[in-house]
Amino acid sequence: MTDNEHHQKLIEQIDEIENHRNLFQKKFIQHKQNLEEHSLIKQINQWEHDSIIKTKQTTEGYTKWKEFRINIAEGNELGKEMNQLNYPINMIINKENDCFIISDYQNKRIMQCSRQNNENRQTIMSNINCYGLAIDKYGFIYVSDYEKHEVRKFKIRDQNGKLVAGGNEK
Repeated sequence: MTDNEHHQKLIEQIDEIENHRNLFQKKFIQHKQNLEEHSLIKQINQWEHDSIIKTKQTTEGYTKWKEFRINIAEGNELGKEMNQLNYPINMIINKENDCFIISDYQNKRIMQCSRQNNENRQTIMSNINCYGLAIDKYGFIYVSDYEKHEVRKFKIRDQNGKLVAGGNEK
């Protein structure tokens, strides 16, 4: 084979490789466009968008509550007055009433404090050794009583509540 023939053969091979590359590139671009139109990809994109929106909303809500700071005991000593606490163990936020609820363990009471008015504090349950608090979406407060070994479900101002767990004094 002469140099000229060899050179010509190499040019043909390079042309063939370039044609294959162009076909591959064209198929790749078509496949990529088809993927973007695929329903699963659309669902993933929607999920990603929704997640970003929810994260922003959660962050905005957190920031709103984070900006709110209030002193309940205002540096007072331990005591039983409304502006004093004695071993506050737990706190929950009642968004429905725009207040927070504190279990004041040693004073055997549960207090409600307005978020808007620091002077508006009240005992909503008494004679209870509350060690844990929770609130559900319906506004029911769940209180665990350490001494009675029970969990009760209350509405605010309800002193008895409904027994939901324990209560057999053990």
